[in-house]
This record gives sequence, structure tokens and C-alpha cells, in this order.
Amino acid sequence: MHKITATCAQQHGYNRTPYASRRVRQNQYIFIPIKIMSTENKDQQAVNDRYIERVDAFIKQANQFVETEGADSVSSSLLYAATRFSAFNASRKYTQADKLAQDKTEALKYFSDIFRKMFQENMEDYIKNFDNYFKEPDTTDS
Repeated sequence: MHKITATCAQQHGYNRTPYASRRVRQNQYIFIPIKIMSTENKDQQAVNDRYIERVDAFIKQANQFVETEGADSVSSSLLYAATRFSAFNASRKYTQADKLAQDKTEALKYFSDIFRKMFQENMEDYIKNFDNYFKEPDTTDS
């Protein structure tokens, strides 16, 4: 069974783009890419390291679920959890439901665009590294 790893992309020289939120005005946030930076900025390195640790932890948990539930079911659950948490995170920054409703279309576009970009980056990585990621382990005794 093939398992996904978050760090396998980095092992092949592929840099994922983490995101962080930034307040642009009262009760409104946007998400911005966190640059994968040089070691000159140690605070930024720590942010990136924690980001990768969280991604790895989510993927590790997903892989454990795959063992009993199947990849399609786990993928669906993970997508739902991500959208549910993202909706919570976007909503909690508002004090009135009508303001949230006014920004719903913009939020939907924003999160859809980010998902599309991340999915596209990861698909390109899988295309580029397909043989490495899906190579069957050598089970012959030498």
C-alpha cells in the first residue's frame, strides 16, 4: 500500500508553499504565502518548521485511517474537515452574521483559489516524481 508523506516532496527538491493569515483591517484577514526562506531568518524558519510538522501530523493520521477505511473515504473526510475548520476560522473573525454573509463569496473564491493552487502544485510534484512515489518496494532477497 502506498502512503503519502508530506516530506517526500522536499526530499525531491520540491518546496510547498505554506500560508499564514495577516490582518488587513478590523475583523478581516487574508492568507499570504510564507516564503520558504534561507536560514538567515530563524523566526521564519521556525514558522515553516511548525507548519511542516502540522502537515506531517495530519498526513500521518490520514495514513493510519487509510489502513482500515480506504484512501477515498479518508480523503473525503479530510476535505470535509479542512472546509469545516476553514469556515470556522474565517467566521470567527466577524462579530455579525450579516457581515460574514456579505463576505461569503469573496471567502469562497479565496479558499477555492488556494486549494486549486496547492492541488496543482502537488499534482505537478506527483507527475514529476511519479516513479519515485509509486515504485514498488523490492521484495527479492539478494
